[in-house]
Amino acid sequence: MKIDTRTAELQIVFQCAPLLSGLKISNLLIVDKCLSEAVKQILSVTDISLYCLVCSGDRLSVLLYKDKELKDYLFRKDVNQLLVRNGYRGLSVEQALGLLSGRYACYMEKRGSFPHEIGLFLGYPVEDVEGFIKNKGKNCLYTGYWKVYGNMPEKAKLFERFDYIRELMVLLACHGAGLSEIIDIFERKNN
Repeated sequence: MKIDTRTAELQIVFQCAPLLSGLKISNLLIVDKCLSEAVKQILSVTDISLYCLVCSGDRLSVLLYKDKELKDYLFRKDVNQLLVRNGYRGLSVEQALGLLSGRYACYMEKRGSFPHEIGLFLGYPVEDVEGFIKNKGKNCLYTGYWKVYGNMPEKAKLFERFDYIRELMVLLACHGAGLSEIIDIFERKNN
């Protein structure tokens, strides 16, 4: 089990550094299904929540998020309006995650289209999610962690910060730091 825990920690650090550092409110984590218990165990001692979006074959897609921050973001007027236009009217965060999970599962099973509103659950700016939907993924100004349709210079700098944070966290993890220790380092830095 030690190997699974370490593998899961490294995957979380590599895929979710912007969330772990406090720069993002959520991240998608895709891991082998055999790591699901290790992921739950690791995150149980943090303030990060998880919601399994879909299990497809031997892979698991999990939304990791800061509960209060995600709720605040999803209920922001402009974000909520876009969610309502995409069929998420009057839903709690848990209900909205359930609907997103169902749509994502349909897409993975090739029974539906990709739920582009997932960008909102990942904390992407509304202008970029709207731009992506309107332009069908084309005509973006910049491509980084997502496709950018507004404020390109600002987002390019943010993506550079994401890259820097990921490199730093991976370096810490490779030198033996555990996930809780890495999170503590960045929380102290931010305070």
